[in-house]
Amino acid sequence: MAHSSFIADSFDHGRELLHAGIDGIKAGERLSLRSPDVHIAKSAGQSLVAAAVGGTVALILCKVTDRRRRVLQTMVACGTAAFCADFICRTRNVSFKMIECAEKEIGKVRDQHWLESNPIDYA
Repeated sequence: MAHSSFIADSFDHGRELLHAGIDGIKAGERLSLRSPDVHIAKSAGQSLVAAAVGGTVALILCKVTDRRRRVLQTMVACGTAAFCADFICRTRNVSFKMIECAEKEIGKVRDQHWLESNPIDYA
């Protein structure tokens, strides 16, 4: 019986940690930008240029090395990698702020859980 209550307590604590993390991410998003959706959309649009450059570089390399097979797959792979790298660089400040706020919220929940598990008697 004690085993099932431990599992239920652990599950509840995990759910609280998850909700605290999500709340922290939302708070960090609000703190870092006034309009995060616009910033993310603008960053994605600007990253498309990097994707096009990556695809073009892949095409040139395939032509120079005389590789006629899998040219399209190479272009897509290089374009995707370039897009992801550029997008991550453009949104890193927002991401770091969101992670920082989530970490603070999760820390609060963990501290509260520890205090409930280990009560301090001052008498």
